[in-house]
Amino acid sequence: MGGAYLTPNMDHTCLPPEGGMPLHLSDGNSTTVSKCTYLAKMGDREGQVLPCTHWSFNKTTYDNTLTSEFELVCDYDFLRPTYSSVYFFSACLAAPLSGWLSDR
Repeated sequence: MGGAYLTPNMDHTCLPPEGGMPLHLSDGNSTTVSKCTYLAKMGDREGQVLPCTHWSFNKTTYDNTLTSEFELVCDYDFLRPTYSSVYFFSACLAAPLSGWLSDR
């Protein structure tokens, strides 16, 4: 399987813990919900913006991928292209090696 099918960019939504609220961001013209942070509404952290640790993924196109399985979003988003690079680099190394081994 290619990296495009295993690590696609999937639409996701932050699932804040109990007592947390989605953080709404405004750019002047429109308002969006942050996908990587939430607004804490509990105890001594009330009103503080915290990073998300759990997400809900849109599974209409892909049911189960490495992106959703290992939550490769927000702070770990760089791992998706890293996986593809390692996959293709290893394929380049394995092709000549498997050709040499098949001749033996």
